[in-house]
Amino acid sequence: MFSKAAKFVVKTIDQNIIDIVDDDSEYVREARCEEDEIQEEAVRGTMLGLYRDQDFSTQRGEKILGGDLYDPAIKWLRPHEICENPQFYSAGDNEDGAVASQFDVVQGSLGDCWMLAAMAILSQNEDMLHRVAPPQSFDPEDGYDGKFKFTFWQYGKWIDVTIDDRLPTRNGSLIFTQSSTTNEFWTALLEKAYAKMHGNYKALEGGHGSEAMTDFTGGICDYIEWKKGDCDAEEQYELICDAVRDSALITTAIQAQSRADMERKRGDGLIVGHAYSITGAGVYNGSGKENGKRYHLLKLRNPWGACEWTGDFSDKSGRWDEYEMEAKDDGEFYISANDWAQHFTKIEVCRVDPEDFQTEGDWKNESELLEWSNKNGTAGGCRNFSTFCTNPYKVVHLDGGNYSDQILISLQQIYKRSDRQKGKKLLAVGFEVYKVDEDTGDLASMIEGNEPIHSATFVARRDYTKSLMCAKYGGGCFLVVPSTFKQDEESEFFLRIFSEHSPNKSRSQDCDGDEDGWF
Repeated sequence: MFSKAAKFVVKTIDQNIIDIVDDDSEYVREARCEEDEIQEEAVRGTMLGLYRDQDFSTQRGEKILGGDLYDPAIKWLRPHEICENPQFYSAGDNEDGAVASQFDVVQGSLGDCWMLAAMAILSQNEDMLHRVAPPQSFDPEDGYDGKFKFTFWQYGKWIDVTIDDRLPTRNGSLIFTQSSTTNEFWTALLEKAYAKMHGNYKALEGGHGSEAMTDFTGGICDYIEWKKGDCDAEEQYELICDAVRDSALITTAIQAQSRADMERKRGDGLIVGHAYSITGAGVYNGSGKENGKRYHLLKLRNPWGACEWTGDFSDKSGRWDEYEMEAKDDGEFYISANDWAQHFTKIEVCRVDPEDFQTEGDWKNESELLEWSNKNGTAGGCRNFSTFCTNPYKVVHLDGGNYSDQILISLQQIYKRSDRQKGKKLLAVGFEVYKVDEDTGDLASMIEGNEPIHSATFVARRDYTKSLMCAKYGGGCFLVVPSTFKQDEESEFFLRIFSEHSPNKSRSQDCDGDEDGWF
């Protein structure tokens, strides 16, 4: 444990103390200063005056941990109290020298694998990662004051979240997310900032990878699920290859059928009800008796940082012996696309750029914050109710033809995850889409006698996205009506609609990578 105050540069500044924090065993007589000014004095070898986040205060551990996570034995320590020479990013054992990698993400005792699977993929794209977690320092000469800033996308805009660097520990070790490199802390701090944005750590338990991937990128997520054994391996493999090439974020899971099934370890090493990152895809060329045979593989990672697939193409399957690959139980493994399709039941794909969706034209983006409200008479519910026509709606236009025949719709209900602890649940939401002659301003008259070209499958998820091919309907006006399934249910929601139009520039034609080996 590093606690030598001499490591820190101490300067005298004007102090304007407005409150005194209660004494505790770690920080004796530490003061909170107006506008985060630092009271720079040392008591018992500890540098005092480092930033303390009053909005997410560790003095109220029960509140920021939430629910049954609270334990009075938990100690909140800063990284320099946990190890020597703490780093925000550390290349560590990364073979390519990258500042971050998927191996920096190791799940602790918090059930937030859905977020960590997204974080692991985020680490592979430095530009996207630094947008969320810009490089920061623990060196006072570089401005370290205990304050760290992160940025997340929330319903159409990027927001800053500031935290202090006190982290929950037991016996001097982190209890939640940590890095495989012991002095690296970007993952633990990012998790804390994300917990603050959502209310507390407890709020991060359970979720869909699409939520975190959208919050980390502002991208648009496809949620694709199927019954076990009904997955078309070739079709989904091609989709994954396209997504990997486009730097999309991808998670996958075997959906649990009951609460008792959650995070159950199977005999083949796979975990049920648990999110995995898809970190790569490629072709394995057989040799020896299998010379000339090709296997399409996916590379997956378990955010536990351990517990891997033990079947064909696993680390110890013998497939890799000639490559002299060291078998490591680090959570990352290969699996054939056929085996993956047989065992897994969903993927979530987050594309950062709508141009990455298959299209021949360019996208025009329209977005708006709207509301289902009883007060405003806009909580009409689904088509089963006579009040359906009171829902908010949007009209978009397509020109028709190959370059303007697609609509991409992304619906997000605005939901604070910590509200689950108060009994508030996600609403079942969806949308209907109609082809109409013109926008008359009256929803009832526009849809009278008109059947929708798309009827929603209502889902209790925060994010719902659908891409619609409209070629057979020609050009004209298309009406999008988002709604809750039940009548009189209230929520704000953020609606993004991308309509395809004739391109201003030609798009490059990329191969699918099938012949090119590993991505």
